[in-house]
Amino acid sequence: YFSSEKELLWQKDFKSYPKPSFEGELILLTSGDNNRIFLIDLNGNLTGEKMIDGRFLSDYAFVPNNGGAILIFSGGEVVRINGKGNKIYSKDLNSKDFSFYKSVCVSPNGQFSAIHYIKNGNDYVSLLNSEGKSVYTYKLNSVYPHKIFLAIGKFGNLLINSKDILDILDSSG
Repeated sequence: YFSSEKELLWQKDFKSYPKPSFEGELILLTSGDNNRIFLIDLNGNLTGEKMIDGRFLSDYAFVPNNGGAILIFSGGEVVRINGKGNKIYSKDLNSKDFSFYKSVCVSPNGQFSAIHYIKNGNDYVSLLNSEGKSVYTYKLNSVYPHKIFLAIGKFGNLLINSKDILDILDSSG
């Protein structure tokens, strides 16, 4: 693992792909099949929860200023971790109905996150608060078989952007 000046910081025998946070303090190492995520610090040592399992990591987002990250697995497992890799909350959103979780984003202050998913043939975006509880769920007009671009402001205002939509929602939906 190298610094921005191309200086070797550390070398470990990981066979996983590194995904560093903005500051590089927290690094996600994804296994080859994206079902297992190892959490390491800047020095290459396991940190926090050490490992998170799920059914295929489909998306993740980091909070700036070493605020942690949120991970979404296609099977509906959502894990929000702090900058040290410890769980803030963990939820399994999967239901008995057909569902697939595709996209995630988190606000700059880490207080809100949004999840894009398909359930029973319709696409939705749900806004979650800092405890992982649903604030609201918004049904999209189309099904998007791919990740869509999401952005959240620090007060929960949500921007949904895809090839044919640009929706802006306040924190009440």
